[in-house]
Amino acid sequence: MDSFLNFLRSFSNSKLTIIFFSLRMTVTPKIRPRKGGGDNKKRRQRFHDEQRRELRKQHRLHPAWSQQDLICWWFDTYKSVITQPTVSDILSPKYAFLDDLVFHANTVSHYRRRQAYYPELEEALFELHQQLQLARVPITGVLLTSLATRLWNNLKQHKGKPCPSWSNGWMDGFKKRWGIRKIRQYGEAASAQVEDSTEALEEVRMEVKKYPDDDVYNMDETGLFWKATPDLTLATTSLKGKKIQKERLSLALTCNATGTRKLDLWMVHKYLNPRCFGKNRVNINGKPIQWRANKKAWMTGVIMIDYLFWFDAQMSRLSLLILDNFSAHETAIKTINEGIEERGNLKWTKVIFLPPNVTS
Repeated sequence: MDSFLNFLRSFSNSKLTIIFFSLRMTVTPKIRPRKGGGDNKKRRQRFHDEQRRELRKQHRLHPAWSQQDLICWWFDTYKSVITQPTVSDILSPKYAFLDDLVFHANTVSHYRRRQAYYPELEEALFELHQQLQLARVPITGVLLTSLATRLWNNLKQHKGKPCPSWSNGWMDGFKKRWGIRKIRQYGEAASAQVEDSTEALEEVRMEVKKYPDDDVYNMDETGLFWKATPDLTLATTSLKGKKIQKERLSLALTCNATGTRKLDLWMVHKYLNPRCFGKNRVNINGKPIQWRANKKAWMTGVIMIDYLFWFDAQMSRLSLLILDNFSAHETAIKTINEGIEERGNLKWTKVIFLPPNVTS
């Protein structure tokens, strides 16, 4: 120790600084990996029930295969490594329920499903669910639990036993096992009575074949809530919503079958001359818009008569106009055909109506 101190005294402070700095640069500290974490931690693999069922199926199809052969099959099929204890666990009676489990097209397969406590009851409940779904009946969790209680009392194997409480956990498991999820029903397509309108639709098709596709037109109305703002927003906290603005106007859109000709847009509003149009409608003149008005901003029979004669004036050869059976459409055609309208009859236009409830 004394010799080391004498060695240090023989150098100046600047020389000592250089020596220690060089030692610090050359000596690298040994970094030890942290226990139970970091990149060295082995990640746990997750297997699907469909994969487990296929493994059990291969074991039944090839009884002579050893577990090592099954490991090789697994790697060739799924490109992942599986250990022998895992293979032994999958082949055990623990997963025997997978042999008879049916995976539906809408079943969520990446969740680990537990075996049902009451498989016969759940199968019967799912059949009732499918019948209600085909009948377009809104299905709720309360309805499913009431049906489950009724099935419990009617099934022989459960008679005399206390009925379960059908907890939220059981309901979540039942929906996962059978691929049931909450959805919103959109549109009105379920109201279409296509079967009852087959003959009428065939008559429409036969009439359409008499005209070139460029001379077959369709007109339909829709509503535009032009003051309504989106109810979705990007925010950092929850926000209170505002009252929805229901100020609307009706739009009538017309196009031919090939899409090569789109006629002017007809708009029906409450006011005939809004202030935004300017004096003498200077801001709307020359635009591809036909403006009409009534108190409710709806298409009426009077406005429809104006539309039909305007449409007929746009045509230069015989054309077919397809409309739905809206009352304003039928009233307008009836008025023209009876000769009540002073402008006479349509020159180039033939109008046909679609059967009821097929335009949903």
